Amino acid sequence: MASAYSNADEKRIIAGGLRCQLRCGVAAMAMAVLSGCGGSGDNGPVSTPVPPVAGPPPQTQDPAPTSSQAPAPSPTNFNTSEFRRSDGPDFHNAMTAWEAGATGEGVTIGVIDSGIDTDSPEFAGRIDARSRDVAGTRGLEDEGGHGTAVATVAAAARNGQGVMGMAFDANLLVLRADSPGSCSTMSGSGSTGNPCRYTNTAIAAGLDHAVNSGARIVNISLGGTSPNATLRDAVARATAEGVVVIVSAGNDGNVVGADASAPNAFASGLANAGNGLVIIAGSVDDTGAISDFSNRAGSFGASFLTARGERICCVYENGAIANDEGFVSVYSGTSFAAPQIAGAAALLAQAFPNLSGSEIVELLMTTADDAGASGVDAIYGRGVLNLEEAFSPQGQMSLAGTSMALSAFSRTGMTSAAMGDAAQTGQGLGAVILDGFDRAFAVDLARSVQTAQIERKLTPALIPMGRNRVASGGETRIALTVSERPDSPTLVERLRLSGRDADRAQILGGSIITKIAPKTGFAIGLNSSAHGLTAQLQGASGPAFLVADNGSTRFGQLRIVDGSVAVRQSFGGFSVTASAESGDALMAGDDLLGRLFFGDAMQPNDALDRQRFNNGYRSASLALDRRWQLPGGGLDTALAVSWVDEAETILGARFDPAFGANGATSLFIDARFGLDLPDRWRFGGEWRQGFTRARAGGMMAGTGEMLSTAFAFDVSRRSMFRKHDRLALRFSQPLRVSRGGVDFLLPIGYDYASESAQFGLSRFNLAPRGRELVGEIAYSMPLWGGALSGNAFIRQEPGHFATAEDDIGLALRYGLNF
Repeated sequence: MASAYSNADEKRIIAGGLRCQLRCGVAAMAMAVLSGCGGSGDNGPVSTPVPPVAGPPPQTQDPAPTSSQAPAPSPTNFNTSEFRRSDGPDFHNAMTAWEAGATGEGVTIGVIDSGIDTDSPEFAGRIDARSRDVAGTRGLEDEGGHGTAVATVAAAARNGQGVMGMAFDANLLVLRADSPGSCSTMSGSGSTGNPCRYTNTAIAAGLDHAVNSGARIVNISLGGTSPNATLRDAVARATAEGVVVIVSAGNDGNVVGADASAPNAFASGLANAGNGLVIIAGSVDDTGAISDFSNRAGSFGASFLTARGERICCVYENGAIANDEGFVSVYSGTSFAAPQIAGAAALLAQAFPNLSGSEIVELLMTTADDAGASGVDAIYGRGVLNLEEAFSPQGQMSLAGTSMALSAFSRTGMTSAAMGDAAQTGQGLGAVILDGFDRAFAVDLARSVQTAQIERKLTPALIPMGRNRVASGGETRIALTVSERPDSPTLVERLRLSGRDADRAQILGGSIITKIAPKTGFAIGLNSSAHGLTAQLQGASGPAFLVADNGSTRFGQLRIVDGSVAVRQSFGGFSVTASAESGDALMAGDDLLGRLFFGDAMQPNDALDRQRFNNGYRSASLALDRRWQLPGGGLDTALAVSWVDEAETILGARFDPAFGANGATSLFIDARFGLDLPDRWRFGGEWRQGFTRARAGGMMAGTGEMLSTAFAFDVSRRSMFRKHDRLALRFSQPLRVSRGGVDFLLPIGYDYASESAQFGLSRFNLAPRGRELVGEIAYSMPLWGGALSGNAFIRQEPGHFATAEDDIGLALRYGLNF
């Protein structure tokens, strides 16, 4: 008549009353014989926190606020002596769930077993009032101790004593199902008497009552013969309502003549009737190896999950850990692997109230650590329970409340050189994402923004990219830079020349400058900047500095110029120059130019890198200049206004296309002066002030603004030591964001009840802490038909990184003219 029974027999076989030393925070332990049930005998436990994202990416570990629950409490220290005595939670990474705010609170676990110690402080206030004896009228008190042990593993309180269960705040619906009198020969937890017995009818009644009482999970640490139709129908009804049922696999491994290659008949019968919502629990030891006594998965691998069920601390007497002359008793058996899984399911059910029972089962199964043969196997089934992975996003992720897909391993964005270490300032950019199970996770998008690389300035300045060719006639001058590396398709590609054109000309860049009227100059450039054309039309010249920028050269990023044009018109003593250019911003990536300018520490292979040469921009400038003759010298001045439109970048920074970034518009005001004094001295300076606004689109709010500055001051003298030599000194700061950032309209909360996200405005500050200041001295002189030049420089906080070491360098060059 009895289809299920306790594991006392198995305990005797495994333990035999042996005393042994274990690392459990107590002196010693002896295997205990219990009267519970767990297969062929066993030895032997709404509110919506939004947990964290793993990794990279996007990555997080903090709950996100929802409208149906306040944010999770401040971090709690769970690593206590009580926790360290609790073998299952530690082994299965339950702390990840707890730190995310999931403790099982509000979730009811049904325990169909031999009852419970109602006076134990481990369950105080959490035994559901609807608990009942489904096999008689005796009440809930546990005669054999097995039910109490199972409940302890699943949900013992976090109260600073004894052990703590996997879901220590969960409610327990105690369904006492042992047949009256079957446990009467048991004498406490250490008894070696006959096991308790359970009927199909009582277990079925317990399942029906669990469904009617609102239990989300039911634990059945019992085993025996095949369930009859009454029990199978009850399992079918419960699982059809979304209730997850955990049943122990059995402990036939050490039973002479028994077959442990598959779950026992009781477990397999429940699984066959369970609509995919029955999990069969096998046992592993503290190394993750299958326990000798545990039944294996066999052909039930898809429904089989293993958990710690071997040497589980501890046996209780009178609500406290039993202590016999310095020894405490521990449990072993699949009966105690099952409640580990039941508690884990309760944590998921609390943390993610949107999950159905089948989704909880799928999460537990698909996030298990693979063990044994790769994939689902006949020993471990789906593997070993891993709560840390179960509480990490799974499947395709998207920003909550949007259809924008995100990758866990992509970067949120990449800042530009003008922003330096802004992404390292510890600022947050909180958002809520949904994973493939529509679970809400709090993420910090700022953690996956990559900072701009510190640019190498000396190396590219010294590497010849080609040979200059200049021809002039009348009012026209043509200058070309011809490649000396015809075998270099990388450079040709970067400079936007087709392979066919490259084979014909190998031209890397060039310009044509001419006068089209007495007071009108015209210039056109190929791969030459409009700034350079303007300087040539204005007749500007200066020392050859290698590292120190002149302050008005860049718009915040390296760029590849496709083409440019400039026209200069003189009006009396003033001249006006209008210019324009277009090209692409160069993002730091794994290519020749990237390594040349930034070094080898690139991180390629994501969406940002793949699009690094598709960041188009265009600019237009209007400059007013004039020169005044002074006694013994002169003063030249210039004032320019430049408009820059970036198609996808924001002052050179790029954010993931999922945010819908539509680029930015910038306005730059440049002022320049040069003062020539007697005795061949010259003083000069430039100042740039920039104003940038990101365009609205997608998650970009369009309200973010940035101010940026750059400057340079020079002093030089010609014929300092000998005729035609030049000594010059420059002090400069390359373009740097001085204030402001970009605004994102991001989901910052999620309501599971309405499945809607709450949005808020978040600013990402792009002003760095560091400030690069450069001092450079340059000297040049004619020598032996050529020119000898030397440069020495120091860059303080290079790249605008406050913690970067000073960059100091020296370069000597000699070139022949022929």
